[in-house]
Amino acid sequence: MTSNDFFPENSKIAWLERPDGIRLRIVSIEPDGPVRGQIVIVNGHREYMEKYQEFFQDFLDRGLRVYSMDHRGQGLSSRLLKDRHKSYIKNFDLYLSDLAEMMSHYDLLEQEPRKLPLYLLGHSMGGHIAFRFLHDHPGVFDRAVLMAPMLGINLGSPIKALFTPSYIQWACLFGWDKEYAPGQEPKNADDMELMVSDLLTHDLSRHEAENQIMKANPDLYAGGATYGWLKAALDSIDILKQRGYAEAITLPVLALLAEEERLVVNEDACEILGRLPNSRIEVIKGAFHEIYREADDIRQEMWRLLDGFLAVEDV
Repeated sequence: MTSNDFFPENSKIAWLERPDGIRLRIVSIEPDGPVRGQIVIVNGHREYMEKYQEFFQDFLDRGLRVYSMDHRGQGLSSRLLKDRHKSYIKNFDLYLSDLAEMMSHYDLLEQEPRKLPLYLLGHSMGGHIAFRFLHDHPGVFDRAVLMAPMLGINLGSPIKALFTPSYIQWACLFGWDKEYAPGQEPKNADDMELMVSDLLTHDLSRHEAENQIMKANPDLYAGGATYGWLKAALDSIDILKQRGYAEAITLPVLALLAEEERLVVNEDACEILGRLPNSRIEVIKGAFHEIYREADDIRQEMWRLLDGFLAVEDV
């Protein structure tokens, strides 16, 4: 099977050439029936579009046209280091620029009155990117959903969390920015299975579906974070923590947090999201980090909240 076999029907995959030579893989997907709205889905760290096939289809079934992309350094978009498994980025402004370029390609940046509502949804790192995009591009979207947004990173115990940012800064100053950060080195199969069952999803069938995608195209895999990626992430978090930053985002925002979250910091998310003028925060009981790939009962609660917030049936 090829990667295209894991996309919903009516998917149109395209490639964007960026000025710095990076090629971005993007997609637009039409629902079978009448189009009631449009949604841009921004995926998380180390992810790729095939992993979202079920989630894409859920929105298509609700009459939404779907747009998404592989971030630079992930999926089948250009990788940034000779070792393609290392997750690296110089700064998060590049992610924002790439997202704007994709939206411009599909004529989604226009702020004139639209016939169809336009929504933004970001998961994890994608939630962070979406948050910053909303700040930098007011008026583009009608509503936004942030799922397990990376507005704070779990760096370990309070002592580790206190000293790790400085350690990362010094590591980059000494030229280690392209080296794996501690604990981020490639993991064996047993470690990966344990990580999934303890951190990402309770639904092993959905995890097995991801394994099948990866077996069909191993080039989709991206490994752990480098010091450079972590520094860029922490620097970007510092930006959105600035007073007045969150307050400037005025559109309706729904944040879905995972009750059993261990990768991002829900307390940080609540503090930042609580400063939004028009936000609603919901904690999904029993959920691990990847809410969109959780067990059916957890996804049912997720969809109850999403359907109510987006109100697609009323469009």
